[in-house]
Formats: sequence, C-alpha cells, structure tokens
Amino acid sequence: MIGFGFVHDWSVLVALRLLLGIFEAGFFPSVVYLMSTWYVRAEMGKRYSIFYCIGSFASALGGIFAYGFLSWNGLHGLGSCKQNCASTSKETSS
Repeated sequence: MIGFGFVHDWSVLVALRLLLGIFEAGFFPSVVYLMSTWYVRAEMGKRYSIFYCIGSFASALGGIFAYGFLSWNGLHGLGSCKQNCASTSKETSS
C-alpha cells in the first residue's frame, strides 16, 4: 500500500486500489474463522475483542501516518501528496 504513493497515473492507482480491496475483503472473516478453530468457545469473546481493538488502533494510526506523509514537502526527493496530486491534475488538464 505504501507503493501507491509512487504511482503517477490515476488509472493505475484506481486499479491497484480495486485489487487491494478485493484481496482484503476476505481478511476479517477468514481471521475470525481461523481463530474459531484455535480457541474454545469460552475464550472466543476475549480473542475477538482483542482482534477488533487492534484493528481499530491500526486504523487510528493510519491518520497519523497520513498526516506525516502530507508534511514531507520534498523529503528524499518526494513531494507531499498535495503537490503530487496538483501536478498530476495540471498535466492531465492541459
């Protein structure tokens, strides 16, 4: 997913995002099924709650990482997302 930042064409980004969504669609149900095969019924409530709390925590960190990526402003030769999107839209509109 970090590689999405290096894509320079909108259609490639949409295709990659679609593929990521297709592959991620079965992740949560398959993890829940896998956990149900490992643990007994009495342990499942605690294990599910830990799993969903970790997912929520990871989602919360996504916003912090996004803010950090937006504030790069030329670090390591890469522009921020705002600069990349603005330059891409200018190239396609002319």
